[in-house]
Amino acid sequence: SWSILPWLYVWFWYLASGRKPRLCIMACLSTLWGVRLTYNFWIKGGFSGGEDYRWAVVRNWYKGWQWEVFNFVFICSFQLVCILAFAVPGVAAMQSDAPLGVLDAVAA
Repeated sequence: SWSILPWLYVWFWYLASGRKPRLCIMACLSTLWGVRLTYNFWIKGGFSGGEDYRWAVVRNWYKGWQWEVFNFVFICSFQLVCILAFAVPGVAAMQSDAPLGVLDAVAA
């Protein structure tokens, strides 16, 4: 979800915005970044089995019900909030009517 959801959010906001140019740039850049992250995950064997290879290590830190609580609080909830938080500048871009400028070029 880290490599896929951010650009999906931004593309959704782009389509909902009436296709604002700033959001198009943000959507394209976040898509490129997401493709890079997904590719890196794939070449490290991330899609070879049922789960991310790193969670096997983390699961050893918590046993039984503790793992279930950790799974719900951190994996299911906190991570989605974090993903939304670093994609939410797209909402500000969606609400802005400012024309593209030098700062946009520098940020891109």
